[in-house]
Parts: sequence; structure tokens; C-alpha cells
Amino acid sequence: MKLRLFFLLCFTSFVLAGGQTYFQQEVHYAIDVTLNAQKKTYAGTEALVYINHSPDTLAELKMHLYPNAYKNTSTPFALQQQKKGSVRFYFAKEKDRGYLNIKDIANGSQKLSFTFLNDSPVVPLIVGKEAGNREAVPVPDEITISLAEPLFPGDTLHLNLAFEGKFPIVFSRMGWFNKDHFAATQWYPKVVVYDRYGWHPD
Repeated sequence: MKLRLFFLLCFTSFVLAGGQTYFQQEVHYAIDVTLNAQKKTYAGTEALVYINHSPDTLAELKMHLYPNAYKNTSTPFALQQQKKGSVRFYFAKEKDRGYLNIKDIANGSQKLSFTFLNDSPVVPLIVGKEAGNREAVPVPDEITISLAEPLFPGDTLHLNLAFEGKFPIVFSRMGWFNKDHFAATQWYPKVVVYDRYGWHPD
């Protein structure tokens, strides 16, 4: 009886696991970039290959521009710092802030357009632990790229991007310090996670 019950439980677990629609998108980056250490700026190109392993047809691709968190005092990062009582970023000099600008996006010979998240209806941001504490803020560190053709399940998308950026001084995860040292984390245009629940900008 115990043996039969064991096999029944194993079979049930296998069936349940097989019934879940799990997939993982595949992204490859080939980046050619030049750093101007004196000016704390960089410029480069990114050849991106995106393979749609999902069962969904995608009409757009979302990307993070994380350095734009340090672009001005209206970003979610800036407001979170103020909520914590830190005004170091708020009063920082313009030369000490950072950014990441997209100069061009193309699929082969076809130029693609994109919008910043703050070009769309403003998204509420939850700050702090109180669920009701919401503020509507612009989000310049994410873009939505409109694809020229739908990306069907199993299809592969090839994009070429040109970009330029600037390292801020270190306020949190990335930046420069001690004149010529760099914490180079998430400085490039990076695809947002997409799973069975959709896009995950956060």
C-alpha cells in the first residue's frame, strides 16, 4: 500500500509540474564600448539577440536604462533617497550625476522607435512599507521599443543599438570614486525580464 501511494504521489507531482507553462527567455549581448575615464563618459554599440521561448507573440520589447536613475531629482531612486532622509543626491552637482542615452535602435536596416515609461500614463511607485503610500513619478530608466513585426513564439529578434552614458559618482550601486575607479554595474541597455506573468520592470 505504501509503495502504491508513493508512485501515485510521484505521478501526480510529475503531472502538475508538466502542466505548468514554464519558459525562460534567451538574450545575448555583444557590446563594443569606449570609456573616457577623465570625463566619466562612455559610448558604444550593442548587438542584441533575443529569442522568444514564450508561448506569446510580442509586439514590443522593454529595456532598462538603469543609469538614468541618477539623471535628476525626479527619478524613483531620487525620491526614495528623500524618503529615507538622505539629501546627498538631491543636492549633488549636475556633473556628479549620470545618465544613459539611446542614440539609435535598428532591426537590420529598419529604424525602430521607443518611448520612455514617463511618456506613457504615470506609473505609481510604492515607497516605504506602507501599502497606501503611493506617489506618481516619472520613470526615465525604462523604455518600450515598438517592434516593426510581431515576434512569434520561437522567433529570434536581432537589434543593434547605439548609446552613450555617463557614470555618476557612487550614490549606490554604480559610479566612479577615487578619481579613476569605476563600479561598472548595469551600465548598458538591458532587456527587462518577461515570463508567464508578462514584463517585470522592477
